Amino acid sequence: MSAAVTPAAHPDPPPVVAPPARLLVGLAHDLAAAASRWEPLLRFDAERRFTTRLPGPEGVEVWLATWLPGQRSDLHDHGRTAAALTVVRGVLVEHRTAAGQDLPPMELGPGAVAVLEPGVLHRVANAGTVPAVSIHVRTTARAPLP
Repeated sequence: MSAAVTPAAHPDPPPVVAPPARLLVGLAHDLAAAASRWEPLLRFDAERRFTTRLPGPEGVEVWLATWLPGQRSDLHDHGRTAAALTVVRGVLVEHRTAAGQDLPPMELGPGAVAVLEPGVLHRVANAGTVPAVSIHVRTTARAPLP
């Protein structure tokens, strides 16, 4: 005789499995190439970065961000979400922190993509002299860009 086994309740939610980075990168590149979808939405705000949400596939958030010289995000992570950002105009600098140590900054020009695995701490800045535009793609629902 065999008894039915009931699975034990798991106290922690299962980990989020990020889609392959190439899917996020591909989506970011495709959207960057489709300028007619986002160019009419461009706005620049002297007080703060401008962001607006773009349509995207289910389970993915897509954001357009504009950056005037000197504007930056705060140091943040995307929690349990994976993300990619691509620069479509100008130059952005991404700073990452790992194990409490600052990593060398990465300069991202037009067409460059930065991929973030869940939990990676980073901040992005326009350290240049001209406005910049970027497209951000990430898994799962979340609040607007920090």
